[in-house]
Amino acid sequence: GYETELVSRPDSTFGSLLTGDDRLDLAIANSAADELLSIPGVYALAALEQQYFFVVVPNGSPVKEFRDLAGPVNPGVRSAGRPPTLGERVLEYYGLIAPGDAADPLRPVTVVRPQAGGNLADFQSGHNVATTRTQSLHSQLIENIMNDGGYRLVPIRDHDALAKALPGTRPALIPSGLYGPGRRTPAEPVPTISVTMLLVAGAHVPGRVVRDILEALYDPRFAREMQYEIDEETGRNSGGLPLHPAAEI
Repeated sequence: GYETELVSRPDSTFGSLLTGDDRLDLAIANSAADELLSIPGVYALAALEQQYFFVVVPNGSPVKEFRDLAGPVNPGVRSAGRPPTLGERVLEYYGLIAPGDAADPLRPVTVVRPQAGGNLADFQSGHNVATTRTQSLHSQLIENIMNDGGYRLVPIRDHDALAKALPGTRPALIPSGLYGPGRRTPAEPVPTISVTMLLVAGAHVPGRVVRDILEALYDPRFAREMQYEIDEETGRNSGGLPLHPAAEI
């Protein structure tokens, strides 16, 4: 038998998680995580779901598109020394912040991190004027913000060019009518980018375990329960990461 235990190690690199002395068997990563491709002995088991890049501002914000952002922006959470979030990478791509962790007072955006009160409290206190998150369409975090009725999504109209500049991402549309009172927000599809969440494993994971996991993943009942659009064909879209040998069968 094989039992799984869920653990959280937010300060660890994928290399130490999957190939170190205190290694794990499995982890979930997104297709835009460049460090995965540089770690020997790390394999993809399956592509799980698409997650979308959300940019949220108050309804009264003057921001019409991503390039308009200015002031304090929360681009997501990361520990010191870890790679930038997708929000930071997009801000840097448009020149709204300086590369890396450098502070540049001449750039229009200042990066801030979430405070303990939560996303709505950070908006209401003026801690940030915008927030970015990479989440599934049915994310409770996004639902909680948008169902307040006081917030809207910002489009990235040149999302095709952005996706070409950020490997592991693809152009995407957030459908209309997903959120807010009466499910009226957004009023029209919002162009953005998306990433694919990958189930990854170290080379030490036995093939029989991989096959058992994939059998469960590709069960239509699991996909329905998790709201995943996944089957054996889509599951092999590993974003350039090699598939585990047992997943190739």
